[in-house]
Amino acid sequence: MAAPPISFVGVSKFSDNFQTILERTFTVANLPVKNIESDRSLLSERKKELNALATDVQSLRDVFSSLGSLGDAGLTNVGTSDPAVAVATSTGAPEPISLDLVVTSQATKARETTLNGLADTDTTALSGDGIYKLTVGGVTSTIDLSGGDNTLAGLRNAINAGGYGVSAGVLNLSSDPENPDYRLSITADKTGAKALSLKTSADADLLTVENQGTDAVFSVNGVSKVNSSNTIEDFAPGLSLTIVGAGSASIVVGDDAASVKAKLTDFAQKYTAVVSRIQAHIGKEAGVLSGDVLIREAQATLRAITSFVGDSSTVNSIAALGLELDDKGQLSFDPTKFDQVAKSDFEGVRTFLGTATTGFIGNAYSRLSDLADPVRGRIRTAVGFIEESDQKLAEQIASLEERIDLQIRNLEERFGAADTLLANLEAQQTLLTKLFDTSSSSS
Repeated sequence: MAAPPISFVGVSKFSDNFQTILERTFTVANLPVKNIESDRSLLSERKKELNALATDVQSLRDVFSSLGSLGDAGLTNVGTSDPAVAVATSTGAPEPISLDLVVTSQATKARETTLNGLADTDTTALSGDGIYKLTVGGVTSTIDLSGGDNTLAGLRNAINAGGYGVSAGVLNLSSDPENPDYRLSITADKTGAKALSLKTSADADLLTVENQGTDAVFSVNGVSKVNSSNTIEDFAPGLSLTIVGAGSASIVVGDDAASVKAKLTDFAQKYTAVVSRIQAHIGKEAGVLSGDVLIREAQATLRAITSFVGDSSTVNSIAALGLELDDKGQLSFDPTKFDQVAKSDFEGVRTFLGTATTGFIGNAYSRLSDLADPVRGRIRTAVGFIEESDQKLAEQIASLEERIDLQIRNLEERFGAADTLLANLEAQQTLLTKLFDTSSSSS
């Protein structure tokens, strides 16, 4: 910001006049700066209000993001009576179902340890010729260390690098530091019953056979099943199952009317907040966004959302869900009416609402994203234009202030010289006056 002129310190009787001229010159020269600053202030207010509108619209969009997740899951709720036995997870849109699960045992990984311990890991070998035969699930692979690091550590490294479906590690089973007992532990990467062995080239066993892995054993509605994994991805359409432990549990997939009702309540509140924000810029006491195209676009977006017509013959509008618009455009939700339609025709509710990309949910989310996406939305674009304009105005102000400062400095220099000249003339005048006065007195 250009600084006003400092007090002009002169020695002539005209110094106050010079000060007044400097101040007036600064005031007049600074008028364009004041006008631009006023423009910047207006831009700042517009940016503030646009960001506030974007925040409200984004909050409304978040409601549809949550509804989209519910829609993608078929508006269903997956419940397990005992998560210590099993956990069922939605992987799509599961159908309503009720199952009785009895788990006898979990699937475990095959895990064995070498029979004999060694005193070191980097010198002694389990097999003198360095040839080992590793069998995992019926597949035998030969590991040849005859020309390499035929030690316990070398064998571990070879197994881990070989991609055999197992991992190996070195253990010390001795508590006596002077007499270590190093052994190789081999564990299958996946659960399930499978043969796991390590032999020498002469077929001498090097591993225990205590834990060859087990399959999960369970029954569903009385039907016995065995599975190599504790996780069954296609347990039912849109449903996966993870076995956690032995025991009994009930798995129920039902319509999630409660979550939908909560989100519709949130929708009505957030929608009304956006309407209130828009109305603040309409009418006689309209705010700084009065007449802005984004206000009209926001209104059009809200109308397009609430006027959506679905494919269901029974539930084809928001009114059927208990959502009603008043004469001021504000939205209210009647949970009792929703409970009635959810109880009598939840399939119609499901069809109307749709998913994250279809139906009422998909339509609303897409339209709100076009308006208020934080990166590519129309409000963000408008804010970007305001920021660019503000930057240009700031540059204009800086240029004007530089010119004003230069103008004032030049005037101060010129007035300083003029003041000095006038002071000299005043001194000469005073001297001459005294001389004349003295001469007159002598006469």
